[in-house]
Amino acid sequence: MKNKSLIKITIFVAGISVIGKLIGFIREAIIAAYFGANNLTDAYFLARNMPALLFPAVCNSISTAFLSVFISKVFRDGEHEGNKFATKALIVTLTISTILSVFAFLITPYIVPIFAPGFNAETERIAILLTKITMAAFTLTMAQYMFTAILNSKKLFYSAQISGVLNNIFIIIIILAFGRDGDVQILTWATIGGLFVQVIILLFFTKKAFSFVIDDWSLFTLDIKKMLKLSGPILLGNSIVQLSQIVDKILASGLMVGAVSALSYTNSLSSIVTSVFIVSLSTVLYPALTENASRNDYDNFSKNLMQNLVLLVVVLVPISIVTYIYSNDIISIVYSRGKFDKVAVHLTSTALSYYSISFVFIAIREVINRGFYAIGDTKTPMKNGVISVGLNIIFSIILTRYMGIGGIALGSSIAAALSSYILSKSLQRKIEQVRLSQYLETLTKIFISALITIFIAFIASAALKSAGSITRFVFATFISFSVYVSALYLLKCNEILYVIRRLRKKVSK
Repeated sequence: MKNKSLIKITIFVAGISVIGKLIGFIREAIIAAYFGANNLTDAYFLARNMPALLFPAVCNSISTAFLSVFISKVFRDGEHEGNKFATKALIVTLTISTILSVFAFLITPYIVPIFAPGFNAETERIAILLTKITMAAFTLTMAQYMFTAILNSKKLFYSAQISGVLNNIFIIIIILAFGRDGDVQILTWATIGGLFVQVIILLFFTKKAFSFVIDDWSLFTLDIKKMLKLSGPILLGNSIVQLSQIVDKILASGLMVGAVSALSYTNSLSSIVTSVFIVSLSTVLYPALTENASRNDYDNFSKNLMQNLVLLVVVLVPISIVTYIYSNDIISIVYSRGKFDKVAVHLTSTALSYYSISFVFIAIREVINRGFYAIGDTKTPMKNGVISVGLNIIFSIILTRYMGIGGIALGSSIAAALSSYILSKSLQRKIEQVRLSQYLETLTKIFISALITIFIAFIASAALKSAGSITRFVFATFISFSVYVSALYLLKCNEILYVIRRLRKKVSK
């Protein structure tokens, strides 16, 4: 797949993702208005995030390894054999997820106190009840990931985004209909129901694009074993990275009431950036990288990876700047209504401002991880994950003593920066065609433009101090992005020049 095609598809997927995240915004805003930030929401978000911390580590690792083996299988042995492998992989993974779901349900009363030691007895009781409910959904989560991987291999990247939109719409409808009394059990069941709707939609798309093939029932073939073997290091790496979020929640549970909820609301906002830009690009890029690696075409492998990575940096730098400076306005606009008071706004905006520093570094880590997975190296990202979590624990514990919830977020950002640097160096040693030095001039232009934007953004913030949150954020964002793009244009940054040329062609038509 050519690089320009990758960019076009990424923009399309990102566009659908934006719609999904806007609806997700509405969902989170309704939850905040109906339930606020208190001990009940702390219990709910722990229950919602517990499977999100544990299950995706398993599901993502297996589906990532599956996609790599599946694409190579189709390239080597043809579509029929590839579909045969994929069908067996679905049976095996859904069976594994069902067994793990039962196990997770049984150990819930023992793990909730570990993850939230600061909860009082009543909050802990509610958290255990809600977590048991969510743990039962592991099989649905695995089905979601596997169907998405099959559809991504077929270049049907929009399917997952559409199913996610319908998931959020279902949750919103249930909350509006039954959530006015603040019952967090209703909220939990709505979340499970939304996931079920998402899986049904994905199954519909999968059946239209993919043929299930069962020639025999010998499930644990060499390809299945290869998939599971590759998924092992990915699982450990993902689990270790997810451990960073668990550490954040543990530290937050020992702070003031509402701190865990504040982190959860912050993660929901941060996930907009990661989903719309980072996940969209890595989702589209990964099959292309795998195809390049299957053909031993490392020149195009390097070109696809580095050009798209630099494009991500170009996009994420101004988003990080605006989010950091105007985090209080963002939180006020999105959440400040109903039971979400000024204390909750302050807690959440503080966490968001420091988490925003990590956007660029998370992008670097995720894209380079996909590069390693594409060449069949799953151990290097795992080792990097260990380093990242170790750094996160050290920095978060130290900084939390002095900065509270801000220290948790800043510690995570510092860890992301250092680990992404180490990972990029590892890839350059692994593949000689990957050379960051080739893009040093572009990165320098981005850095200079960022400094100018920060300076102007602070001036705009001071000038608009008396304006309302919406007015200040809209005007300041427009000014900041205009300055950033203008600076890159004057410095003749190739990525901006390419986008401008594309826009001019569209307008001329």
